[in-house]
Amino acid sequence: MNLKDIIRDWLVAHKCDGLCYSDLECGCRLDDLMPCDNPNPDCEAARSGDPPEDAEVSDFWMYPIAKDEAADETPD
Repeated sequence: MNLKDIIRDWLVAHKCDGLCYSDLECGCRLDDLMPCDNPNPDCEAARSGDPPEDAEVSDFWMYPIAKDEAADETPD
């Protein structure tokens, strides 16, 4: 099991859709997790949603989940 597997398992267990790095407007979904092969330590657990109206990219948008939200969804 490698880092990508560990992160994917955690994201799935906490009902997340992928990762995002808001400062760079960067995000990846579970089906293409860490395509950069060099994730930033500031990447956050995220859920997908509709992009803002002023977004340059409109196919998908990832929004970080709140830290307390992740704690509330700890698997049984």
